[in-house]
Amino acid sequence: MKPGLALGLLAEWQIAEHLYLQPELLPFYWTGAKNMPLEELRPPVDSLVSGRELRRELGYFEIPVILKYGVAENRLHFGAGPQIGFLTNAKDVGEATIENDISVKDNIKDELNSTDAGVVFHVEYKL
Repeated sequence: MKPGLALGLLAEWQIAEHLYLQPELLPFYWTGAKNMPLEELRPPVDSLVSGRELRRELGYFEIPVILKYGVAENRLHFGAGPQIGFLTNAKDVGEATIENDISVKDNIKDELNSTDAGVVFHVEYKL
């Protein structure tokens, strides 16, 4: 797994005394994986390569919609909801040392699903 950064916009509507609806637009959501086996890279790199590292970098446009419930004087919120994502870019980046340092980038966007769906969980504390 690779930690990522999410930048975007959100809105929050109170729909009942302790119930809120929070749709979000996250046009710049990056994720991926680090320390993948170098054999995953296409085209394959020579097996004599030492100091290998492969990481997968994925960019998404995410749209989560969260239903939140507020407790503790509405300062603590718990929520969950559906999320759909659209793949904007995807690449494998391999770095290794043979005689010199090399870096190989492989655009793999066409090999992956262009949409992604899931469930998002949310915990929030308002100061």
